Amino acid sequence: MSRITFYASEYAALDSNVKTGGGTDDTQAIQKLLDNAPENPVHLIMDGAALVGGLVFHSNTTIECLNQSCGFYLKDNSTVPLLQNSNQDFYEIKTENVNLYGGTYNFNCLHQEHHGKPDGREFDDKRIDDFTNYWTFGFRIYGIRNLVMRDVTTVDQRTFAMMVANFENVTMDNIDIQLPNIMFGQNQDGLHFWGPGRFLTLTNIKGTSGDDIIALAPDEGDCKSSITDVLIDGLMLREADQAIRLLSRSKGRLDRVVIRNVSGEFKSFGFFINPWFRGDNIEGNIGNIVFENIDLTQNNHKYTYSSPLLFRLGGTIERLTLKNIRFSNPNDKAVFMQIGGSYSSEDRTDEGCPSHIGTVVINGLEIVKNKNGNQTRGFEVKCHVDNLIIRDAFLNNFEEHAFIKMFENGSIGHLAVDSVLADDKSRPIDDAENKINSCRLNYI
Repeated sequence: MSRITFYASEYAALDSNVKTGGGTDDTQAIQKLLDNAPENPVHLIMDGAALVGGLVFHSNTTIECLNQSCGFYLKDNSTVPLLQNSNQDFYEIKTENVNLYGGTYNFNCLHQEHHGKPDGREFDDKRIDDFTNYWTFGFRIYGIRNLVMRDVTTVDQRTFAMMVANFENVTMDNIDIQLPNIMFGQNQDGLHFWGPGRFLTLTNIKGTSGDDIIALAPDEGDCKSSITDVLIDGLMLREADQAIRLLSRSKGRLDRVVIRNVSGEFKSFGFFINPWFRGDNIEGNIGNIVFENIDLTQNNHKYTYSSPLLFRLGGTIERLTLKNIRFSNPNDKAVFMQIGGSYSSEDRTDEGCPSHIGTVVINGLEIVKNKNGNQTRGFEVKCHVDNLIIRDAFLNNFEEHAFIKMFENGSIGHLAVDSVLADDKSRPIDDAENKINSCRLNYI
């Protein structure tokens, strides 16, 4: 098969604007070009901006936009993904070899519904198939192998900017998630991934989200699928509501994940690493997770159901390693790390939220002094932790809240704290009921 190259301007009006929309509806003209791919690989070059009502791509497709003024604008009241693959499947991969290079994809959130009506009936938010098929995602891709997305700007996602499920070999680089029209509580996530999935690389991602900017949630839908072998390197937050969610709900495993070089500002929550859901057979299945070079500031807390925090751990986690972590919260009374307890809300009980944490290692930690006198809370231990190891930490202002505070259901098998520098008034450990089995403190 020989590749066919199309310049969009030779077939479509391209009289729209990626920022403001308008112009001729080019959906049919562009779709006709993409539909050549089942016979011959298609290279579609967008040399302008197209107003569209939703497009479908096939295997062996490349869409290249010449610059960020070229691309697509989702027309008003479409309430469908701007771009999705054909032959979608949650367990069999039916789409392969797709490249998306450059340009702007504007999802026009102010003029879309959050979700459509499935088959004429009312939407049921408790049905997984209604969520996966009728939410207005920006990109919806189910069942893909060899996807490359590079130098792409997304604007104003109505719900998730991208939903990917059942994947292998996905690479995304230099993605800018812009959200000038953020809405409260409208699921405006960035990049969301469901299993089964393997070999995911996300580099140089930046932007804003109205929820998680990245979510790895392997078994959120089916309680059994896994995601493994993930690298996230370079994430810059522009006041995203939340940074990264790592969600293992039940049997599905999340393992061999490396997250490094994360910087910027978030409003409420940094990293959720837990099942999130409550109920029967909720336990989580997280293997080895590594964070390195994290420098984040929490500011302008948005949600009332929980204090702002950098890390919340829950479910079953085998090993978590943190290296070179810097955390600042100039205005709010934030928590550095909650271990165990409620998966979601401080206002709810811990019932239905079982947790067992294996080994947590922190090597290099600075918690920056709060400028207005509010005291950051350190470690809040609300379940059993086999091993907690903390080295080379610089702390400030732990007079009211101890750096490590044990709660009713909290316990630690082995605690090792080495080379921690704190001010004179700080209290390192609050363990009034002797719930730490073995404790070694050096150079505090």
